Amino acid sequence: MRPRDSLLLVAMAGLLCGCPGRSSPGPTTPDGGPPRALVEIFFMSQCPYSAELMKFLPDVIAPMDGSTDLVLLAVVNEQDDGEYGAMHGPQELFGNVISLCSAAHAPDDLAKAAFMKCMAANIAMVPFGWEDCASLSSIPVDEIKACTLGKEGEKLLAASYDRVEKLGVEGSPYVFVDGVPHNVPLSRDSLTSALCCALEPSDRPDACPEAPACYNVEVDVTVITDGRCDDCYDEVEETLAMFFLPFPLLEVEILDYADPRSPGLLAKTGADLLPAYLFHGNVEDSAGYSLIAEHVIESGGYHVLLPEAIGATFDPRLEICDNGADDTGNGLADCDDPDCKERLACRQEVAARLDLFIMSMCPFGAEAMSAAQQVHSHFKGGLDIELHWITTVVDAAKFAKKGLPDRCLVFGDSAYCSLHGPPETEENLRQICAQSMYTTDVFLTYIGCMTNMEADLAWSECAAAADMEAADIEACASGAKGHDLLAEDARLGDLLDVSASPMYLWNNSVLESVPFTPAAIASKACELNPSLERCDSVDGLEDEGMPTPPNAMCHE
Repeated sequence: MRPRDSLLLVAMAGLLCGCPGRSSPGPTTPDGGPPRALVEIFFMSQCPYSAELMKFLPDVIAPMDGSTDLVLLAVVNEQDDGEYGAMHGPQELFGNVISLCSAAHAPDDLAKAAFMKCMAANIAMVPFGWEDCASLSSIPVDEIKACTLGKEGEKLLAASYDRVEKLGVEGSPYVFVDGVPHNVPLSRDSLTSALCCALEPSDRPDACPEAPACYNVEVDVTVITDGRCDDCYDEVEETLAMFFLPFPLLEVEILDYADPRSPGLLAKTGADLLPAYLFHGNVEDSAGYSLIAEHVIESGGYHVLLPEAIGATFDPRLEICDNGADDTGNGLADCDDPDCKERLACRQEVAARLDLFIMSMCPFGAEAMSAAQQVHSHFKGGLDIELHWITTVVDAAKFAKKGLPDRCLVFGDSAYCSLHGPPETEENLRQICAQSMYTTDVFLTYIGCMTNMEADLAWSECAAAADMEAADIEACASGAKGHDLLAEDARLGDLLDVSASPMYLWNNSVLESVPFTPAAIASKACELNPSLERCDSVDGLEDEGMPTPPNAMCHE
């Protein structure tokens, strides 16, 4: 399976900012719509993220016209000696207790919010200045002081800790509205909408929008995965944890591909790679839908998550190449099945061969390409080197409704999507065409020119320097031949689960990365092919005065 670094998962993870982050407990179904919306805010008095929330909290509470029940809870931890501690130290712990006591003795929710806003104005000074904040908020200073220094403050802190533990809160700020975690980016508008959504329409104050954007609504998703896939169930668990952020009341049904219903659902929706996420129609009722809308298509009555958005690559219709079973029912198992011919486990060894997978605009790939030219020269052609370009090819029709991502370029019915955008796809096409049209020596001369940062020549100048015809390369790159060649590399990359540049396929059968220096590449080639000539002099490829580049990669 490919690395789990898709843009959708990264975007979901971006909801988790906080001090140091916010946990994602499972949803808690609220009891009906009460006349007052219960809002629990977990805070740290010296956390800058908490402070940002507190600064607009009065602007949320005031228009609700008494329709809220605001509960403040401090995020603390229990230490080895049984005492409580705070992330930012003793001053924060004292500020937490003062804040809890102020809330306990405040005349109403607006006074609680006003006190917290005042304290948030200068969190570095917490707890100093709390008396002024109490006076400004009309909360008796003496009562706060007595609470803070007495048993009441200890009980409030203990109650906060118990609630933190029960709900699995690990950071701040964290907000629950009527028991439902509010995990979307916190803003005045989003929190106001959450409070309004917690009330029945007839109980909502005039400040509520006529149709608030609600996250606390039930959303159903059917997930189809496959127990034959080594990582799929683990990936489902990780992905669903992310989906509970925008969909706190997510109802999940998980089906294995072996379930009789699965093949029909996949056929109905056109989903062909697993894990497959089929959101039901009620996902559109949730404000969280906006976070996934560009990554789904409507098909068969479902909102189907695109496999490339979530990193789904397992095709259940194909032979599994290492389980000793005939998965496709054709009487051929594992490597005997044509499905497995090009899979890594079944590839035949080809001596003295190196396939280098790169992205043309990845700096690490550029280093590897430059090194490959020197390695080829060192072995005087004895090591067969061929480059492949990492890209993703998708059906452009899938994106007709919402538009293609910016990193994609359309040709015919397909979209070619590269990590570094259309310019990289264009250079990928030029390079793959040049490789197909010229000898390895000539092609690698062009590559050496393109990766020479000091020369910084345009591709056409590099083509001329390598005695190539730029017009012929351009004709290939802009036509069907170049796009077919690139689509074939995309297919090969999928078969081998290659998504990082640079990556090396040695002798057609060993997929392994090495530092992208000439000596490291040549040494690995000699390790696997000891009969190669000039293996005794590979150390001379490395200039000891130059630092060795890190074994870094660009990940798709």
